[in-house]
Parts: sequence; C-alpha cells; structure tokens
Amino acid sequence: MPSVAEKNNPSTPEAVEINQRLNETRSRISDLGHEIDARKAVVARSMGGAVFLLMIAGGATYDLVTHNSALSIALGVTGETLLRIALCCGLAGIALLAHAIVRSRFRDRSRDAELADLEEAYADLQDRKGSTS
Repeated sequence: MPSVAEKNNPSTPEAVEINQRLNETRSRISDLGHEIDARKAVVARSMGGAVFLLMIAGGATYDLVTHNSALSIALGVTGETLLRIALCCGLAGIALLAHAIVRSRFRDRSRDAELADLEEAYADLQDRKGSTS
C-alpha cells in the first residue's frame, strides 16, 4: 500500500503511466477529430458549390424562359450559349449535390464511435488521475 507522500508525488510510476496515457489519448482524439472535421468540410464544400451552380443555372434558365435579352446584349452571349451554360451549371450542381449526399449518408460511422470511446477513456483516465493524486 503506497504511503500518502507517494500518492501525492506526481512522479510515481502509476502517475507517470496515467499522464503518458492521457497525452496519447488526447493526441489521438485531436487527430481523429481533425479527420472527421475534414470529411465534414468536404461535404459542406460540395453543398456550397452545388447551391452556387444551381443558382446560376436557375438564373440562366429564367433568362431563357422570359426571353430576357439584357445578358445577351451586355455580354454578347447568344441564346444557345446561355442554354449551354444553364445545362452545364445545372448538371455540375446536381453532381455536387449527389456527391455531398452520398458522402454524408455513407460516412464512416465507426470513426464517430471510436471518437466517443476515446473521449470516454480520456474521462476515465482523468478520474483515475484525480483519485491517485
């Protein structure tokens, strides 16, 4: 049974081991959190790009339907070119939207569970550290 002085000494083998495991767990949580955040950023980027492209396609389609010639006169764009712009932007927007939906639906849920387990283990280590000191 360790004495009170040994328990309060942060350099006991048990305290050193707990501190080392705390540092490793904290580092792993940070790495895994960064990885999960990066995946979410890809989905957000795809969604943002999809909205932007679909708005351009919608605006071009509106100009085509209403026979608005202001864009044609200002930029020298023909109706056929405007139709191509609308189609390309619309298809690209739909593709980005599909990409975002697929990435968010089929994300790696094991990573989220692993992060939750690591956070729980970290809290347990913190409790053990508090009880040993």
